[in-house]
Amino acid sequence: FSSLASSARTQMDEARAGVESRTSTMAALIGVGLVLALAVLIPLTFFSVRSITKSLGQAQELAERIASGDLSRDVAAMNQDEVGQLVGAMGRMQDSLRDLVRQVQDAAGNISTASSEIASGNHDLSHRTEQTAANLEEAASSMELLTGTIQQSAQASRQSAFEAARSMVSASTSP
Repeated sequence: FSSLASSARTQMDEARAGVESRTSTMAALIGVGLVLALAVLIPLTFFSVRSITKSLGQAQELAERIASGDLSRDVAAMNQDEVGQLVGAMGRMQDSLRDLVRQVQDAAGNISTASSEIASGNHDLSHRTEQTAANLEEAASSMELLTGTIQQSAQASRQSAFEAARSMVSASTSP
């Protein structure tokens, strides 16, 4: 019985030593796996955060440029993630604003041209109106002169007729 107990104790000690050996091996493997996981995750996290902050910085810079009225530079999203899609949408918005500003400038140019043409037309009309008024004054003056001349001619004709009639009466009364 004692040899059986001794043999069982020996087997138990060997089993305990095997379990302890496996436990320490497993702990070492878990530690190495944890270190490897951290070695992969830390740079991956760093680069992911850096990429996100770059995209957000680009979006912020674009929004500030648009807000200040600078629509001159084209925009290309650096990434195709959600922030990159936001930057792309803001770029399309900038293009639409640029087209709108161009249309407003064209309309303002057309209004300026039309205003200049209207002002020129008004100037020409004013000049023609002044010329017509001067011509009318000249015509009125000529009419007054003509009226005076006609009245003088009529007076002279009456005088001549009176003189002729008187000459006829004197000629008929003389024997």
